[in-house]
Amino acid sequence: MLAVIAAAMLTRRTRKRSWPIKMLLVTGAGLWMALAGGSMWMMSNALAERLPDIQQPTRHPCTGKKPKTFNVSLINLPLFVNRFGDVVPEGRMYVLDENIAAVRAAYTRAADPREGGLRDLIEPLVLRANQGDCIKVFFTNRLNEPAPPLNERIRNSAIYTLPGERLLPPGTPTPRPREFAPALSVPEIDFDPRKAPNASMHFDGLDYDVRRADGTVVGNNPDSTARPGETIRYKLHAHIQGEFQFKDGADFTSQQTRPIDRDGNVRFIGSHAFGAFGAFIIEEPGATWVDSRTGEPLESGTQAVIIRPNGKDFREHVMFMHDEVEAEPGILTRFCREDGGGPQAGDTSCVRPNREQLRLLTRGTIRALGGGDADALVQGEVPVKLEYFAFNYRSEPGFNRDEVGCPAARRQAQGFDAERCIGEETSLSSWAYGDPGGGDLVIGNYRGEPTQVRLMHPAEVETHTFHWHVNRWMFDPEDEGGIDEISEPANVTRKTNLLDVQAVSPGSHYPLIIQGGAGSANAGKPASFGDIIFHCHLYPHFANGMWGLNRTLETLSDGTRRQPDGTRLLPLFPLPDHDYQPGVPGRQPPPSPTPERPGFPNFIPGVFGFKAPKPPLGLASRAEDGVFPPTPLERAAADPGGQQPGAFFQDPCPIGRPTKVFKVAAIQIKQTYNPDLKWTIPQSRVYVLERDKQAVLNGKKPEPFAPILNVGDCVIYKLTNELPRMFGGNVFDRSQETNEVGIHQHMVHFDVLSSDGAANGWNYDQGAGPGETITYRDFVQENTKTNSFHDHFFPNTHQKNGLFGGATIHPAGCVPDVPGARTRGVVGTQFDVHCEPVIDHNNQLTDGVDYRNFSLFIEDHVPLFQPNDPRTRADDKFDTPDGVPIFPAKFPSSNDDQGGMGGQLPAGAVRGPQEQGPVAAVQLEGARGSVHAGAEGVPG
Repeated sequence: MLAVIAAAMLTRRTRKRSWPIKMLLVTGAGLWMALAGGSMWMMSNALAERLPDIQQPTRHPCTGKKPKTFNVSLINLPLFVNRFGDVVPEGRMYVLDENIAAVRAAYTRAADPREGGLRDLIEPLVLRANQGDCIKVFFTNRLNEPAPPLNERIRNSAIYTLPGERLLPPGTPTPRPREFAPALSVPEIDFDPRKAPNASMHFDGLDYDVRRADGTVVGNNPDSTARPGETIRYKLHAHIQGEFQFKDGADFTSQQTRPIDRDGNVRFIGSHAFGAFGAFIIEEPGATWVDSRTGEPLESGTQAVIIRPNGKDFREHVMFMHDEVEAEPGILTRFCREDGGGPQAGDTSCVRPNREQLRLLTRGTIRALGGGDADALVQGEVPVKLEYFAFNYRSEPGFNRDEVGCPAARRQAQGFDAERCIGEETSLSSWAYGDPGGGDLVIGNYRGEPTQVRLMHPAEVETHTFHWHVNRWMFDPEDEGGIDEISEPANVTRKTNLLDVQAVSPGSHYPLIIQGGAGSANAGKPASFGDIIFHCHLYPHFANGMWGLNRTLETLSDGTRRQPDGTRLLPLFPLPDHDYQPGVPGRQPPPSPTPERPGFPNFIPGVFGFKAPKPPLGLASRAEDGVFPPTPLERAAADPGGQQPGAFFQDPCPIGRPTKVFKVAAIQIKQTYNPDLKWTIPQSRVYVLERDKQAVLNGKKPEPFAPILNVGDCVIYKLTNELPRMFGGNVFDRSQETNEVGIHQHMVHFDVLSSDGAANGWNYDQGAGPGETITYRDFVQENTKTNSFHDHFFPNTHQKNGLFGGATIHPAGCVPDVPGARTRGVVGTQFDVHCEPVIDHNNQLTDGVDYRNFSLFIEDHVPLFQPNDPRTRADDKFDTPDGVPIFPAKFPSSNDDQGGMGGQLPAGAVRGPQEQGPVAAVQLEGARGSVHAGAEGVPG
């Protein structure tokens, strides 16, 4: 019809034209209209096919299928988060009904280190199903049932000592190392089960009828929550693979929302901060799962081995990052601070400080700020604020470990020399304090095996940054072929971003598949082994308990071996289809330990209760001709090709690769951040090349330490500690010893026992003491654009004061326009790069395009001071010997927000320390080449 009308109109308008032209126009119009009409008809048909047929309802995929059934309850349970008796009195926990009695009977032993490595039911509930499964959950709200009791006696019974430690009577001062005492403050359960609220399970991401299974009271939907004592049913469909949280959708209150009860009192006993969360993990069709430790069938659990019919088996770790943990201390007395918030006088969970204790709690604070909010004293004199952050109901804050301390080691007694424990530099060491979380914050792997972490954030406030040393993963694993391809040692990223830090916001979840398997093997090089730490890279969260260890073993562990502190070395069931000894015919399990090769950590010549020894060949004292040369057990544990300084157990560098050597000094200077406003850091600490050190000490403005590297480089850092031993003494940082320094690197391959730049778990102490030089060695496997690094011994102190750096990584065949670049290791933040196309280490052809490089370092918590302005009367209230602090801390060395923000710019406008966190880099293509913009960040 439209074509006829169009033809008639065209005929009238073209009466004076010749008939051939008329016919051509009319024919063209007709064809156009026919095409348009046909297109509309096909589109309407396609849309109709997508719309559900009202006359024929879609059959639900679960109709007629037998469901997988789970019986789950939410119960009240005090949650002990570590061996020092720190406890969430009003804890809540989802649990399978069949395990309720066992959980209630074992709650005080949740963090008992004697049971470390055994299956622990007191953890977030993790259930598994296969894609396509139909699921029924029968949920019972048992919040009306009383929690097991909690009082001083029970709290004290949940404080566990390790060999050589002494537990003294409550409140006893304990200045001597390896002594501690229960707190005078006593936790109480404030929740009244007679006033229990409704509760539910709200499921993220799974398919369900929102009217009946949402676990909320929303809009006009029926109430799908359970009254106290009631059991309700939720029907779900596992339509997709992945990790899916559930939580209490009936109660979203928190300390942040400050809800008011009927009597006008603030009520913040909610659900999420107290533990009411868990997850469904939906595996591929046909997959089965067993206990990661024993190989036995697994009904629920955070650690499993996934056995796949059509792909590689893998080890699965489920991790929940848990903030706003409402815990009470076990060995540190919480003081009532009416001037700084927190528990009020009259509450048994705190005690009133006497005059001397109050003086210590407020020492170094500015009176105009109200005296700070510290509420405990470590070693009876160091003020701290008690806060807790957790993984999987366990938290290992540094303040407990600092309270315990450790004495100096002497060669005549312990076989090696080591200083006493100062504080932060050994707070992650198992040699001094045992494993975190009573052993429950240790997850196990064998080196090189396919591994996936299911990372989730079910809590309510903070965005965290999950960092895993050594290991790297793909932002989008599906882009790289999934676990079968990513876990291959020769894997190279081709589409997505390679990461070793993941930002995690409340409600988010990520599948992290480790490149090259556990310990990150690369082509021709086996994976690293040892204790590989994971933690939130926001340092205050890290310091307050949000960390754990990935114990990556090179020999078989059946649960019969013991660790240096006498606790059980966790048993690990090997993956059924993985070949752990590729050089031996057939599919082989991990090699069995022998007296000559006892396996990690038993070849390390340390002594429990003291700092760890230094790594072999890493320092002069451990050289072949040093006072403490490598031992026969250490030599036998090294891989073939190892026994290099900085890479004793596993050399990441392939033979024949170019090597760049950087001689680095860590020094202290006074540094100006803004010359116009005269903003300064009085005790800035920086990395510099040895050849540039004197010029910087003489007043030359340093740039952030930024080595220039290429894909395929072997890199050696020789770091000398030239820092003063004492640091601080101002409103930002208390006066303290800082007796070690190191370089911890991101995104490159290294031996975790030699070049991690830290003292984590049962690993060596890989730091340089005053005047010492330590060697680190790494390999740049692929182009991650940037490679940030920083000190890991005093991170809360050093990084905000400037001790950080970051390399830029460039394609093979590219040379920076920097003097000496072709003959030695060079540094720089702004330079041109000239490239030639070559075949790189990964057998990839580079594009050979020239570009310009800019490096930008972003930072926060910068402890800045400015001159007292005589025109500003308020400055007099805040004046200090260093000047007027800019946004000062509530008390020295507080973890609260403080200081300024800035960026280390190549042009030099604002300079300062780097905030630790995710690393990013972009490449911008331009008309005359390109710009390589490397952004470095590390959250502080």
